[in-house]
Order: sequence, then C-alpha cells, then structure tokens
Amino acid sequence: MQKRETGSLKLDRYQQRMQTACSPVEMTKVRDDPYVHFGDIVQLLHVNTGCLLAVDVEDKEPVARNTFLITKFIPSKPTPLEQQWADDVLRYGQRIRLLANPMAQGEPLDAAGGEAPLALYSQPLSVSCAAKLSRQQLVGFTWKAAGFDSVWQVQPLSPADQLACEGVEVAAGAPLLLVHCATAKPLNLEEAAKRPTDFGVELEVSANAVTSSGKQLALEHAARGETTRMLPKPHLSSNHWAFVTGSTVGSLPAGSQQAAAGLLERLLQVVGQQLQEKPGARVALEQKLARLAGVSGCIRVPELLLALRQVNMWSFLSVLDKCAEAE
Repeated sequence: MQKRETGSLKLDRYQQRMQTACSPVEMTKVRDDPYVHFGDIVQLLHVNTGCLLAVDVEDKEPVARNTFLITKFIPSKPTPLEQQWADDVLRYGQRIRLLANPMAQGEPLDAAGGEAPLALYSQPLSVSCAAKLSRQQLVGFTWKAAGFDSVWQVQPLSPADQLACEGVEVAAGAPLLLVHCATAKPLNLEEAAKRPTDFGVELEVSANAVTSSGKQLALEHAARGETTRMLPKPHLSSNHWAFVTGSTVGSLPAGSQQAAAGLLERLLQVVGQQLQEKPGARVALEQKLARLAGVSGCIRVPELLLALRQVNMWSFLSVLDKCAEAE
C-alpha cells in the first residue's frame, strides 16, 4: 500500500515512463519555407520503410521517441577549408548534431536540448563496441554531446553529387544520407534486426554503408571508355533518410546554455569598461588573450578567468565562475 501511495510500484513507473515518452509534441519550424532549419522540431524518416528514428531514455539501446532538434557543430579550431554558414538553413555538407527532444526526459522543450542534451552518436566498430543484434557499428544517444563522436554530416544520395550539392539547402522530405563524421559511415536501418521493446517490435539502427555492386554504373562508364576502378558505389535504400518538419511556424525558447552565453557577453562588456580605467592591465590582457586565442580566435571560459586573475581583474570573477560552471 505504501508503494502504491508513493507511486513506486513497477506498474506506476511503467505508466509514467510511457506517458513521458509518448507525450504529444507540436512540430514547429522557424520559417514557412520548404527547407530544414536549425531550431526546427524534426523527425528522421527512413525513406524505404517509413520507420522513424526514436530514442528511449531508460534503455541503453536507441529505441524511444521520435522528435529531434538539429544544432550546428562549431569546431573549437576551425580550418579555412571548413565553411560555416551564418543563416539557420541546413545545407548539404554541413556538420551537425542531432539532439533528442528533452520532453522525452520529462524536461521542458528548449532550443539547447534541455539541461543535459542527448545527442545521436556512434563509435568505431570493435570487439567490445558493436550493435547488439546486427554487430555493426554502434549507434545510440549519449549525454556526452561535446565530443566528435556525436557529429554528423548531411550528404546527397549519389556520391557523384557530393561536391555539386555542397552548400545547397536541404529540403524537408528530401532523401539524404546522414554520415558519421568520425568514421565516414552513414546511418543505416537494420531491417533484419528486430527487437521487442515496451513500445512493440522495433528495428535496430547502426552506422554501416550498404552499397550496390555498381556493375550497371561500371558498364555505362566502360561503354564511354572511362575507367571504372575508382567509381564510387551508390548507397542502397537502407541508408536513405529524410527530415520531416511540421507546418506550424514558431521559435523555441532559449536553453540554459544560451542564457549563460548571453550573461557572459554582458559581463565581458562590463569588464571592458573597467579595463579602460586601467591602461596597463588592458595591454597585458590583450597580449594574453591573443596568445590564448591563437588561430581559431576562441577562448574557453576557464582560460579567460585565469587571464583576468593574472592582470588583477578580481571584479565580477564570482559571477564569471558561474558562467564557467554553466559551460
């Protein structure tokens, strides 16, 4: 009776889990156009089977619910060869992270994916790290979203169109490849790997390139007298996915990480005003920041705090420490 009153029975926990994971979500998008944007609530649809990618926050395997957020991947040390776009439209060749809807964890929906975002990730195939049923490269969701294991890239279906389509806007519903950047393996639906879960029988996903033999393409090039040794092979339908967006136009509230970034920016403005009163400290701080930024032009908050301490800028440090913890 005590467990029933406190809601700690297994049946109560199961019902609460199902209610949280299956709670309805309104699909919203940033603007009313046919493209996919950062800030849209999307679903990842498998083109051939009509299945939706889903996540279960209480299972180590990728099972449960099926709305996601797309965020940009901004490297700490960008190179001149890696192009960045300032707008919010998703483009082919752009590196992204796919975050689970925080409502699946019982958290309010925001643009940052909640307090502890769950990101789609994969790791290289090994004896101790593989998908449970298919034994292909493992794909799942992780709270360690800061690593490169959670970075993906949108590519067109045909390898021959990869260079031509780079930078082109991704249309909602268009078939595409979602390729893991660290291993160059596309997201794959294992149609033969069926697994019973609390939500029914679901299919396993992995990172695995499933390609055709390429004989038809080789014969076409051979007929034109072209070499076939280095021809890329097209991917089969198990690698084909599409982003599905809603029809309602709206914007998501800023997450706690974005709020911390805004607070840090305002505090730095105040610090800049204080530096104007200390010309000597300003020169020393400029030299330290230039050395820390290097080529990338990015400085982490702990490094900034250390530089401020070294030039005797003790004001606002307690508040900036909070920003460092939020980071």
